[in-house]
Amino acid sequence: ATSSNKVLITLHRRENHCIMDKWFANIEKLAQKYKNLEFIFPMHPNPKVQEHKHLFKTVKVIEPMEYDNFIDEIRSCKVIISDSGGIQEEASFFKKRVIVCREKTERTEGLGTFSFLCKKPNRLEFLFDDLIDMPNISKDAECPFGDGYAAEKIYEIIKDL
Repeated sequence: ATSSNKVLITLHRRENHCIMDKWFANIEKLAQKYKNLEFIFPMHPNPKVQEHKHLFKTVKVIEPMEYDNFIDEIRSCKVIISDSGGIQEEASFFKKRVIVCREKTERTEGLGTFSFLCKKPNRLEFLFDDLIDMPNISKDAECPFGDGYAAEKIYEIIKDL
């Protein structure tokens, strides 16, 4: 699947609440720099996240999405900026890169291929500049979190018992 010009954003983790304004300011800076890309942020309802949304002029802030719609956005976007662990897994399944806005991640399997740690807000532009021009991840690249057929495999094993 070809990537669109969308950059999907999700930030909500408690560890980022005290610097959420800095993340937002750096994301807005990217959106102004990359006018050819559409930055979309389905914003978490947490007041600690919401209180900084006024910092966005170029980034399109929308209501949280239904899961199926959100998965479609992951499938079709160019790159993701997020602090979510689950999104790191889902994105790798769709061969998408995630800039992970955290000091560390418990999902180290995808680091360097699917996910890239951005430990500080002021490093975001540098990392984004590097990633945005990379060719798409090969469709043959192996998802480190499985192939999506675990239920079928488990069923076959149980059935044979």
